[in-house]
Amino acid sequence: MKNLYDYIKAKLKDKGLRIEDLYQACNVSRTTMYRLMKGLSQPDHGILEKMIAFLGLTPLEQQEVYYYLRLSAGIENYDRTMESVAHMLTASERAASGDDHLIEFFRGNDRLIRDFDEIFQEVLQAAEQEGFYCEIKIVNFLDSSFAMQLRKILEALIGKAVSVEHLVNFWDDESQNIEALCAVLPLLAYRFYTVYYSGYINLEAADYFSNLMLVKFSDSKSDSYMVLSPSQTGNSICYSFQDKHLYRLFFKQYEGLKKHFQSALIQARSADFLNEFSLNIELHSDIVLIKPNPCYNRIPYDCYISALKRINGEHISALDACVPGFHQIGVERFTASILEIMQKRIEASQINHQVDICTREGLEQLAATGRLSDDYPFFPGLNRQEVKTMLLKLKAAVESPTENYQLRITDLNLDPGCYFLVSKGGVVEIGSLSKELYGDISNNYIEHPLLSKIFIEFATSYLPSHHCLSDDETAEFLSDLIKRYCD
Repeated sequence: MKNLYDYIKAKLKDKGLRIEDLYQACNVSRTTMYRLMKGLSQPDHGILEKMIAFLGLTPLEQQEVYYYLRLSAGIENYDRTMESVAHMLTASERAASGDDHLIEFFRGNDRLIRDFDEIFQEVLQAAEQEGFYCEIKIVNFLDSSFAMQLRKILEALIGKAVSVEHLVNFWDDESQNIEALCAVLPLLAYRFYTVYYSGYINLEAADYFSNLMLVKFSDSKSDSYMVLSPSQTGNSICYSFQDKHLYRLFFKQYEGLKKHFQSALIQARSADFLNEFSLNIELHSDIVLIKPNPCYNRIPYDCYISALKRINGEHISALDACVPGFHQIGVERFTASILEIMQKRIEASQINHQVDICTREGLEQLAATGRLSDDYPFFPGLNRQEVKTMLLKLKAAVESPTENYQLRITDLNLDPGCYFLVSKGGVVEIGSLSKELYGDISNNYIEHPLLSKIFIEFATSYLPSHHCLSDDETAEFLSDLIKRYCD
């Protein structure tokens, strides 16, 4: 089924109704109804409500109508954009996209063909020397294979003195914006990597500097420099030299561009458990969460009270490691702070509409371990009774048509190492679990209405039509979890 016309015809046939019954119920002519179903004109809200009521569509079927309506209306690249989002969110597909990136390597008069790993071998060798420091400045360079190979280099530099800045341009092409996020996402897990973004500067005007990578690395003896840029051959060009004056020319251009970008990194570590950025989003806008299991605000408040009473020496050691100034705060004040902020977040979640997109595997993990995928090592986790209380609350929300919360279970293999919290107000929050410190989360906030709209469309329209269980199936799955893990 590929359009609204076929979808409505199938629903009419299932219910034993005729097309004549539909256009009479909607109080429009047959010609008008035909044009609406073929995407030749757009229905107003009143006609759409009458159509949905006449067909007796469930909430999930309503989302399918919205999806086919957009598709039949010919929104440019709609399906391709939605498929790009699905690809980005799927861990196994992202990991499979890292092909070799060949580079034309120039040093003096020598010209060689090297792959990415060979180019950076000099940096890795220098990293073993005393006094090593490396700074990398990137403008776009958003090819997915390049990003995956850069990730391997960053993995090898964990624990070294490294700084990576990445200027990313989100423009007016939906698919390209998602491809840019897909390239950036694996890199957010590194503490020394920071994204700066812009949604209004067109870097195409920057010509040679619209895609650029500057590398400066030093040991106790010398400084070395590399400049990488795409070429017309499809490979990239890398110049390696010791001349700091040439590097400064490129660096000056980079600094000029950077003035038009803002950092996405707002709060960068485990103390984010207490931050109010997510709370502010929940208070002021409808939101979508894409994550293997639900948000912290879906844990009942009484479960927090009982769970935090189980904090022991192991949890206190974890607090020491990841919460700055914990000794000055103390356990009692810290747990009181957690309870205060979570009470606010639970209350905020009841003000506006929220959709959680989760997976079977993620919910199964929650039921089996009492922990969320982005759990913190200082949180004791939920016991069996607390898990049951939470699952029963989720099930009640699924079964309640008046609830302002929707839980959707998708068959996509969502990456357990990250989550997306998206507001209709135009903010995309990306949380990424650190590769360097267990329980550490890098939180990045991008204010970009077009990017936000893509995720909202994906979660509320495309996903329910393609990759989600029905409400009945969701309730049945939750009942099964309760029976297997909690009773």
